[in-house]
Amino acid sequence: MKLDRWIDHDSQMTPIDFQVTSVYIEKGTRMTGLGSALLNMPEAARTTPSFCLRLITAFLLTAWSCVGAQNLTCDQLIGEAFLYLDANRPDITCQDLHNLAKGGVIMYPCRMLNEYIARKGGSHCLGYCDFPDLVIRQARHVDFLPIVYSGQTDRLPIVNSGCPVPHQQCEANARFRTLDGSCNNLANPNLGKSFTAQTRIVPNAYSDGLGSPRSHGCDNVPLPGPREVSNMMHAADTEMLFEQHLTGMVMQVGQFLAHDLILTEMFKRPNQDPLKCCDADISNVNCFNIRLPANDPFFMANGCMPLPRSIAENDCNNVRQQINSQTSYLDLSVNYGRTLAESNILRSFSGGLLKEVNGKMMEDVRQSTCDMKGPTSQKIFCPLSGDARVNEQPGLASMHNLWFLEHNRIARGLARVNPQWNDERLFQEARKITIAEWQNIVYGEYIPILLGPDTMKKFKLSLHDRSYRDTYNPSVDASIINGFGVAVMRYGHTLIHRNISMVDTNMGSMMTPDDLSNHFFKVGLYHSHDDKGYKHMLRWISTERLPLFDGKVEQSVQRFLFKDRQADSFDLVALNIQRSREHGVPGYNAYRAVCGLKIASHFGAGPGGLVDHDPKVADRLSRVYRCPGDIDLFTGYLTERRTRGGLLGPLGQCLMGMQFKRLRDGDRFFFERNDPLVGFTREQLANIKQIRMSNIMCENNENTVIQPRVFFRPTVRRGPNPMVSCSRLPKLNLDLWRE
Repeated sequence: MKLDRWIDHDSQMTPIDFQVTSVYIEKGTRMTGLGSALLNMPEAARTTPSFCLRLITAFLLTAWSCVGAQNLTCDQLIGEAFLYLDANRPDITCQDLHNLAKGGVIMYPCRMLNEYIARKGGSHCLGYCDFPDLVIRQARHVDFLPIVYSGQTDRLPIVNSGCPVPHQQCEANARFRTLDGSCNNLANPNLGKSFTAQTRIVPNAYSDGLGSPRSHGCDNVPLPGPREVSNMMHAADTEMLFEQHLTGMVMQVGQFLAHDLILTEMFKRPNQDPLKCCDADISNVNCFNIRLPANDPFFMANGCMPLPRSIAENDCNNVRQQINSQTSYLDLSVNYGRTLAESNILRSFSGGLLKEVNGKMMEDVRQSTCDMKGPTSQKIFCPLSGDARVNEQPGLASMHNLWFLEHNRIARGLARVNPQWNDERLFQEARKITIAEWQNIVYGEYIPILLGPDTMKKFKLSLHDRSYRDTYNPSVDASIINGFGVAVMRYGHTLIHRNISMVDTNMGSMMTPDDLSNHFFKVGLYHSHDDKGYKHMLRWISTERLPLFDGKVEQSVQRFLFKDRQADSFDLVALNIQRSREHGVPGYNAYRAVCGLKIASHFGAGPGGLVDHDPKVADRLSRVYRCPGDIDLFTGYLTERRTRGGLLGPLGQCLMGMQFKRLRDGDRFFFERNDPLVGFTREQLANIKQIRMSNIMCENNENTVIQPRVFFRPTVRRGPNPMVSCSRLPKLNLDLWRE
């Protein structure tokens, strides 16, 4: 095999002509791998720089072949490569390794180095070179941790476990994506899988470089308190302002979308009870509480707002990396579950259907009431879906139910045209079509609103009008970027309406708007009106004006988030900022640099300053932060001026575009792929591309009329987006799936 097979020829690497042949030792016995190679070498030879360079090079050259292979097979490959290098290339240098890394040989060498090299006695080798282009960057003097792996791939990784990569067998000819996201990337089966580490696009900003939360800024001065930043930069005005053309569906789909992509769970007590970080567990190392300012206008002076740390694992640099419990892919795991076991709970195993009760999702009988924070009827149960956050507020539960109904509608339709299909085939085909509709809406309708035409064009994110646009690239890591979940994807917090309400099928009001803070974890409205409350809420959301995207956050979540019976509550903005610091997410300037945007060296709005901020906003930033480099990512990007045609400012558009390009290009099952194994026929794809969010509403929400573009407010009859009869909208033609 030649090195050319692994390198990126666009890099500036000088290819090493590397031909590995089968190596045999005495009496024709096949070499059993790296372990044998080490044992046959004198101890002194195993501590030299040249030995280490050959060892790591051998690993890198064979790493792709090792992914998913048995340890013995991998050891054989590495051993053969090492012995060949030992005999033929004793002059390998650190520069060779730098060049090799630039070739993009493997995405996760760090994890595999720990398992296949460190455990073979070569961990000291990483002290001889810096590897700025690898995940093993700055790995010198690291005391590698022992491998601890339970063998149960459906469980959370063990913190401080080193860097285990469980062996994963993939079925290359599988027609449907797995429930846990594994094996989407056949070469790297864990990419995007649930319960795996988030990735980083900039170095961490931990105080100690390893895992201590970001706490100090320029001149080593402590960063401002998160609640102080929230009060100064994000507190809403008395009067609620609105976008001129957009509806509340932008916020509600955004929340559902965020939950489909990421879930960062928090540490708990050993018995799985929540940590009481401001009380009995205040000294627990996994608590990172928010200290409230003495002059706070609402919360108790000098009080405490609890925040358990995110579940994480240490990589083989001993750096803390937070876990995404959700699959990274746009796959509606938010409804189907993130593991096979979770999915099985939700399925009826009849006709491809999810379990249904009175036209709604199944009930979670494990919880006695839908009001987990206060008294309510014991006869009302919380709906159960693929994501535990389904009951955060009634609008979210309603969106879950909408897509739940769409799956079951499609499954029933497929059963009519293909009565010979069994339950499993019906479930998987219905799931595949529903996910395709979801992806079509996200890329075709939703993210253009956030990014605008210029950024959509820059990242080449637009869908083909009717046919294929296959952009899949197995070298793209679709994992969620650390900073995306705790900051960037939280743009919707400035779009939250202070109220919640309902309208009937004639778009007439059914209730006096009520404060949203009265309905957190209370889904009584969802069950109201003869179990059709969720439909009335979705109609209200699809016509109500969207709050202005201005960086301000309503008191319902900036003061009263998750208010309980004791009137204790949270500030969502302060939690966002503190969580980002806990994750070691760098400040605003670091991400501006990654995006090729000008960084700020002063707080003025002119050259060298905060050029994408309004001068008044920049002035407020100067009064809370010591220098521009200290500005938290969430606050910095959310307060930028929006750019032409999109809601977000320049940094938000860049980071959002970057992540959604990865999510598309790194997804082997993306619905536009021209692949007969995992894709659709040309006719099926063209039909799916006709389906908008308005179609999903009409088919499942008892709407009689709707505006075709539900993210935009309805216009007058002769306007561009008038109310029309649902019968005039295109339909999903399941006859195209007839066999």
